[in-house]
Amino acid sequence: NEAKYSAGNIAAAIFLTMLLMGAGITVGLWFLIYKRK
Repeated sequence: NEAKYSAGNIAAAIFLTMLLMGAGITVGLWFLIYKRK
């Protein structure tokens, strides 16, 4: 049961990291496009 909980925490951490990275990339690209205009 503890191993299952640990795996869930790791999956959640990876998901949050990917979400933050995706948001950062999106904002970065938007900023570059906006700045170019």
